Amino acid sequence: MSDNDLNRVFGLPGDITFDDVQLQAIEACCDLDRRIVAVTGKAGTGKTVLMREVSKRLTNYGYTVQSSAPTGKAAKRIREATGLQAMTNHRMLGYGFPREWEVEDDKTGEKKTILVSTGPKFTRLKPMEYDTILCDEYAMVNQEINRNLIDALKGGARICMFGDVNQLKPIEEDRRLDEQPSAFQNALSKFGGIVLDTIHRHDSGSGIARNGALILQGRVPRPSDDFTLRHTDKPVDAVQQFVQLCRDEGHSYADTDHQIVLYEQVLDRNSETQLSYPSYVLGPCASLLRAAAIQDCRQGSASHPCTSRQ
Repeated sequence: MSDNDLNRVFGLPGDITFDDVQLQAIEACCDLDRRIVAVTGKAGTGKTVLMREVSKRLTNYGYTVQSSAPTGKAAKRIREATGLQAMTNHRMLGYGFPREWEVEDDKTGEKKTILVSTGPKFTRLKPMEYDTILCDEYAMVNQEINRNLIDALKGGARICMFGDVNQLKPIEEDRRLDEQPSAFQNALSKFGGIVLDTIHRHDSGSGIARNGALILQGRVPRPSDDFTLRHTDKPVDAVQQFVQLCRDEGHSYADTDHQIVLYEQVLDRNSETQLSYPSYVLGPCASLLRAAAIQDCRQGSASHPCTSRQ
């Protein structure tokens, strides 16, 4: 599929004109002296289009480029949106299927079977063959996989990270790392990360785009045609009703992203005024049950579930 065909599929103009920040990101990703490049931006700022452009430029100069993502679904989206042959980070690193291992239970003394990771095939001693790796959704990459990716780079090879730093942090194997900056946050701060700040995919009147900016500023979003705001004292019930409504309308969570934003109202004891602030942002809805359980444990607060469909 040609670039123009892909652009039409995703509602983009046939001939794309990159803005100044996008050009800066492309130049950084094509700069062979920069071993690690990190690019962050909200949905619609052009990260996927930049990956395609960077891959095309480097490939034209004879370099071997490989695209990857943390999950199979994200890798599939890269393939569909760019035509690049993307794969998961685990597959690229050569992880095999976990092996069964019999151990003794510390509490009962009985034998039990656990699954043990085989670890990556490609390491510092046996690096990957690629000259440049373009890894999407890097906000989901934990410290272990990040370290393995960098260790597996051959001499002179590079990694370009793309993602949205404002998304939920990755799940770390070591829970103590949850309180520390993520691998993507560290890369952005240490290696001169580039922030894409202009949304190109949504029009200027999009309630999703406008409210996304308000949420990042810690402000309460506003209702619009594509963004629903509901006030309730029972946020768990509201989330369940929303999920059921989407199912009744024929929406599938397998191919549709739904965002649930829970706002809490608390009493400021100093000024005796009600303050609203976002407690967490969720999406896609695979995290809904966990969020509902967390919210259900909170006492004495009224919440505002805000929903948007993309």
